[in-house]
Amino acid sequence: MGNIGTSLLSCLGVKRKVPDTKPTTQGGYLPDVKVTKKCGYLTDVEGNYEYFERYVQISKVLEWANPEKTSLLLKDGAYFVFGGDSQDKGIGDIRFVKMMLALKEKYPGRVFFIIGNRDANKLRLTTELSEEALQSPKVKADSTFPYWVAKDKVVTPEMYCKTNNVP
Repeated sequence: MGNIGTSLLSCLGVKRKVPDTKPTTQGGYLPDVKVTKKCGYLTDVEGNYEYFERYVQISKVLEWANPEKTSLLLKDGAYFVFGGDSQDKGIGDIRFVKMMLALKEKYPGRVFFIIGNRDANKLRLTTELSEEALQSPKVKADSTFPYWVAKDKVVTPEMYCKTNNVP
């Protein structure tokens, strides 16, 4: 069984390794385990807060703590895994991330996050937009990024600043 299967079993409270016994539709095997705990999984919210609200409405592990929907409760004995891609272009990016962080803080041993590609992309911003990086002559003249743009079409930060009268 791979790491994902082992992690899921751990999330569900299985404390021991179990032999693979049941074939899955993908050709792999799942352990023959009686699951006694509930584990909710959500991914790809991408800032779409209405999508998240609909998930909570049908969830068997999460519920709103109050009618204003300002905080969440994790049902007794349940686990929750957020599978990544919390933000993108939705109007609920910040609100959703704050809600997830508060849930993790309230239930640290029962709430888990998996980083998605959209989340990882945003982590770069704290370094790339730091004052030090923005003042670096090397960064200002960097023409290697984005690498997928033709070299004659790349606009370096320095070129952008000159063109737009940005100091």
